Amino acid sequence: MKKPFTPILVSASRGSFTAFLEHIHPRLVPEISTRISFTFCLGGLATLMFLVEIFTGALLLLYYYPSLSNAYPSIQRVTYYAPFGFFFRNLHYWGGQFMVILVVLHMVRVFWTRSYLPPRRFNWLVGSILLVLVFLVDFTGYLLVWDERALWAWTIARNLTEKIPLLGNKFALVIFGPSDMDDLCLIRLYAWHIFMLPAFLVGLMSLHYWKIRKDGGIFTPL
Repeated sequence: MKKPFTPILVSASRGSFTAFLEHIHPRLVPEISTRISFTFCLGGLATLMFLVEIFTGALLLLYYYPSLSNAYPSIQRVTYYAPFGFFFRNLHYWGGQFMVILVVLHMVRVFWTRSYLPPRRFNWLVGSILLVLVFLVDFTGYLLVWDERALWAWTIARNLTEKIPLLGNKFALVIFGPSDMDDLCLIRLYAWHIFMLPAFLVGLMSLHYWKIRKDGGIFTPL
C-alpha cells in the first residue's frame, strides 16, 4: 500500500512559506547594509509612503463619490467640511508625490551602484514594473479629482492609449472607460486606484523584498 503524500506536501508548503517570510526577520544583517549612506533608505521610505497612502486613502473613501457630477463636489466637502479633511487630503496628495520621487531615486541609486547586475536582474525587472505601477496609481488618483485639468488629462491619456497597435481600443476601454464619458469612466478609474493597482503593488513589493533576501541581501550573502 502506497504511503500518502499529504505530509510531504504540507512540509514543502510550510518550507516555502517560511522562506517567503524570511526577509521580515533575518538572522544576520551585513554591517554595510545598515549604513544609511549606502541605500539612503529609499526603498523603505517608499514603502512607508505607500502605507501612508493606504491609511489616508481609506479615510478619503468615506467621502468620495465616484460620479461625473459629484466627484469634484465630494473633494470640496472633504477639503473644507470633513473633520481634518484638509490635512488628510493633503497628506494623501503629497505622500503620493513623495512616493513617486522616492521610487525614482531608488531606481537611480540601484542603477548608479550597478546593483541590477546578476543575480539581481530579475529583481531589477520587478522594480521597473513597480515604478510603472506607482506612476499609474498616482495618475489615476490625479484623475479622480475630476476638475478641468483632470478632464483634459483623461482625454489625452485615453486618446494616446487608443493609438497602441492592435489592442489600443481595448486597453483604453478597460483602463479609462467608454469614450462617450459617463459615470462608468470614473468607476473604472476608482477601481484601478483603490483596489487593482494597490493589489498588484502589494504582490510585487512582497516578491521584491523576498528576492532581495533570496539573492543574498542588499550587499553581501547572509
